[in-house]
Amino acid sequence: EMSEGRLFVLSVDELRRPLTQDQRQLVLKEVEASASVESVAIINSLPFQGQESSYGLSKTPDGDKLSVAFFYGTPTFIETIGARVTVGRSFTRDEFTSGDDPFVQAPSIILTRSLAKRLSVSVGQTVYVDGRQIPIVGIIEDLLRPGLSSISEAHYAALVPASPQTPGQMFLISRFREGFPASATRAAVEAATRATSS
Repeated sequence: EMSEGRLFVLSVDELRRPLTQDQRQLVLKEVEASASVESVAIINSLPFQGQESSYGLSKTPDGDKLSVAFFYGTPTFIETIGARVTVGRSFTRDEFTSGDDPFVQAPSIILTRSLAKRLSVSVGQTVYVDGRQIPIVGIIEDLLRPGLSSISEAHYAALVPASPQTPGQMFLISRFREGFPASATRAAVEAATRATSS
């Protein structure tokens, strides 16, 4: 489950400039090399973070659309935020795409339990995101959406395998090992800064 005590979040904005693909990979490599870090990822948003990427999602092409918050990130983002797949599977590395629109080539989708229940769908079926059909490969335990405007829709969220490309996304430096020293957080930040200064 998500444990805030073991998460460290660094906004890309704090690094003062957009990152190229090579720079993002260098940041991930530098931070992952720390002995205190279990996993690291770049993700587009976080629960309660405020700003969210929301899209219309429906069970059928012409069905009523629900406003759903979408999370997407680099290949380790699901394990990094602590989401647990309870039905089906997680994404494979081969499924990850990159681009400003995460649905252009997204080959699969994972839904929260509440969203799947609301739509009466499960693994093996498909949903439509703004008219595009995407197969469901997994169901996760409920995950709070970044912008909480309605209690009844608080867990209407979905995950797609796409790496964020636009500035303003977040570094999610997470899953520090138990008992890590405070210096580990500083070291992660310094590593990220060094990686983007070259």
